[in-house]
Amino acid sequence: MKRFIEVLTVFCMISGAVTLAKGGGNANVPLDPNATDPLNAVYHIEEEAVRLIDGRCELPAAPDSKTVIRISVFGNPVYGDIDGDGDEDVVVFLSHDPGGSATFFYVAVALNENGNYRGTNAVLLGDRILTQNLRIRNGVVVAAYLDRSPREPMAVLPSIGRSKHFVLERNTFIEITIDTKEEQVLEGWVTIGHEVRSFLPCSRKKALWLMGNAPALDKVVPAYRKSLPGEMPYTPIFMTLIGRIVKSPVAGFGADYKGAFIATQLVQVFPQGNCKSDLIYLYSPLPGAHITSPLRIRGHARGKWFFEGDFPIVLTDSDRKVIAKGYATAKDEWMTNNFVPFESEITFNTPTSGNSGTLILKKDNPTDLPEHNDELEVAVHFFSQDSLHADPWQKITFDLSRLDDDGLFGATDAKRALAYEFCIPDTVQNRTEVKRIDPTVKFFAESPGRIGCGEYENLCIGSTHQKDFRGVLQRLAELTYVHRIDQSFFE
Repeated sequence: MKRFIEVLTVFCMISGAVTLAKGGGNANVPLDPNATDPLNAVYHIEEEAVRLIDGRCELPAAPDSKTVIRISVFGNPVYGDIDGDGDEDVVVFLSHDPGGSATFFYVAVALNENGNYRGTNAVLLGDRILTQNLRIRNGVVVAAYLDRSPREPMAVLPSIGRSKHFVLERNTFIEITIDTKEEQVLEGWVTIGHEVRSFLPCSRKKALWLMGNAPALDKVVPAYRKSLPGEMPYTPIFMTLIGRIVKSPVAGFGADYKGAFIATQLVQVFPQGNCKSDLIYLYSPLPGAHITSPLRIRGHARGKWFFEGDFPIVLTDSDRKVIAKGYATAKDEWMTNNFVPFESEITFNTPTSGNSGTLILKKDNPTDLPEHNDELEVAVHFFSQDSLHADPWQKITFDLSRLDDDGLFGATDAKRALAYEFCIPDTVQNRTEVKRIDPTVKFFAESPGRIGCGEYENLCIGSTHQKDFRGVLQRLAELTYVHRIDQSFFE
């Protein structure tokens, strides 16, 4: 250890001061919470802020002490979207060796905020456990590990499989507690409307009736209605719930179901979620969205979903008739096991009968062997221009529910506005009208933007950080020459 300190001069930052392992001196340097790499981020362990350097921190337990505290990232970081902003966040195991016989293991998250990583508080798993794996599923972190029974001594090798679920709640990383052995954590589609109140878990083929006496129903229903402002009833919204499966009621609308679900906790609402989120997820259009042509498609998929940098996309009508085909293209190096951003744009003729359809994102399978086939199906709805004028909210393709009253989202100490873009015919009258509605808008005549403005159109980019931003967006969407408003992403 002495040689390691003298040669590498490793330093750690603790609670606002830099502590040099070599010599153990202090320098009063402010602790910047941001880092360009999660291995160099600041994590909070037992209320102490610790900055890691290359995934580790070693320092004396006290001045002139021979006891060394070691904190390090254990295993590889796992990437995925945790806060729902479309960026790749990170979850890690942290090991904490305070210098005695114990080694404590924690789980912590580093949030991606405009390319910088900000670590969260670490949540304790246990002492001298055996970590197995971490997963990020639709905003929920799942940690699997081996532990001992309460009666076993610490000398016994851990052999009992356990898993814990975690979410980010008001910028704090917390463990989800399950009250009884009968309860389970399930993710799936919640659908609410007249005569319908159902939950289709990913693990089942048939939907369950959501019981009216469920303790969490008073949270599920408002969350459903808030998730996609302006959406019609019967739009499936992806949620993670805790509860138990029971027999369906003997009377009423629930009697037509093969089972029922008593929801005791609402864990997470994740509008862009799906049952294959380990492999692929879609940010635009959201499941249940109303779409028009051309349709801009954006999301992330594991590298193995691509072949030669793309994969097929199919759009069908309510009769499963194909009305459009295309390919999604990787926007980064695709030969990786990590998530890769993709984009696509397809054009189609709006079906004359039926307003529902299915967007199918197919895993590219050059072998043609059926065992390698996979696909994600997303329910969509078609809207004619007349319908869009009747309900302007359908033109807004991003989720407003994650914004606070000031139009901001993100961590309390790092809130930021959401930028949006749309196209207008390039005339002085249109620019004047748009600017009168939205004073934050800036015009870019020479750029098509990610939304793809045409030759005679003007790209407009605005910000939600303004008074009555929802009213502003509604008035913009009511303009007959504004056909779609997308979230802006700057690269």
